[in-house]
Amino acid sequence: MTENNYKINHKNVLSAFEDILKSDQIKKDKKDLSIFSKDLFHKSTPPLLVVSPNSLEQLKQIVNLVRNLDLTISIRGGGLSYSAGYLSDNSNTIMLDMQKLDKIIEINQEDMFVIVQAGVTWKKLNNALSPLGLQTPFWGTGSGLFATVGGSLSQNAINYGSGRYGSMAESVTGLRVITAEGEELTTSSWSNSKNSSPFNRYYGPDLTGLFIGDCGSLGIKIE
Repeated sequence: MTENNYKINHKNVLSAFEDILKSDQIKKDKKDLSIFSKDLFHKSTPPLLVVSPNSLEQLKQIVNLVRNLDLTISIRGGGLSYSAGYLSDNSNTIMLDMQKLDKIIEINQEDMFVIVQAGVTWKKLNNALSPLGLQTPFWGTGSGLFATVGGSLSQNAINYGSGRYGSMAESVTGLRVITAEGEELTTSSWSNSKNSSPFNRYYGPDLTGLFIGDCGSLGIKIE
């Protein structure tokens, strides 16, 4: 690809994303893209754009657009990993910044589960649970205040206390995932019906486990 073709392609791609996202949801400047091409230890090729959806509908539109434009995608949480898991050597990559998808959807004290969007930070979750005298078995990483639940899932994180309470994977009973085709998938008994609570992870094959530790390569974790 020539430099001229790259510029034409970049302009068209940017225009397509501007049709579905606001300007503050798109990072396109070289300085910003350089920041998003690093984690704590590694540096890679800057993405073409960094986009920050704030709703499930926007996320689905982004996935469909990436597929139609024949681009690749990478998924980033708080950006505090040190495994290069969300970095890409492909310059035609759209990086999904999940930090705007940060709603705590449900705290169920009776049945002892929480449902959160992938961009929720451990700090936000723990702050919500602490006044209730509650804590998740895995309560976060040592990465910093911006580490997200989704990022920890993608890395199958461990932390202080994991020897007793297990890794991140062992705290998860179900997931909602967007596939590369833009389809929504719910795992575990959570998928049984709209009125079924996500209590049993092993409802048939362990699809929940399939998406943990994949760094987003098999699907985009949304809840």
